Amino acid sequence: MKINKISTLIVVMMICVSVFAESGLVEIRNLIKKGKFEAAVEKCDLLMPAAGDFASEVLFEKGIALYYLWDKENALKVENRIYPIEMAISAFRESAAQGGSETSAIAFKWIGDCYFFAMRYEQAALQYSEFEALHPDSKYLVSVKYRKGKAYEKLNDYERAIGVYEEIISDYPDFQYIKTVRFDCMRLISIVEKR
Repeated sequence: MKINKISTLIVVMMICVSVFAESGLVEIRNLIKKGKFEAAVEKCDLLMPAAGDFASEVLFEKGIALYYLWDKENALKVENRIYPIEMAISAFRESAAQGGSETSAIAFKWIGDCYFFAMRYEQAALQYSEFEALHPDSKYLVSVKYRKGKAYEKLNDYERAIGVYEEIISDYPDFQYIKTVRFDCMRLISIVEKR
């Protein structure tokens, strides 16, 4: 009799924690939508100890809030502005490690995007390659490949960029930005030929 009451109490507590975590996630997402990124990060930190099965999602939302908290325009001018992007990358890495395959895929994409927009193109290209290896069936694969090509282009590694663009052209003819990919590919081929 006593064991049944304890079991029931544990189940009720687990349900309460789950509802608390789920409602906390909704609140965090609303804060992000309203542009209240610092408040969203604080809420993630408060929610994390009780997040349970939602830990990966909380970490993911924290990464997004940190990413948007980062001021891209001033990041290179003011050294302390780089810190939120490093924290975002860390949150996305933790989310990828704890989450299911779709959460992991999205987190890996965001890590690459963080590196890309921080103008750390080598790390971005590596991250996008890792994404391709770990998530070959992801719906984000073609956009990740395109961003990888852009990273190579920023590194002046035109041959590799062309290779990525040609792969997209042949394998993804219905990609929504296929005209842009074709243009980028032709432009880089022209540059390489003039060398």
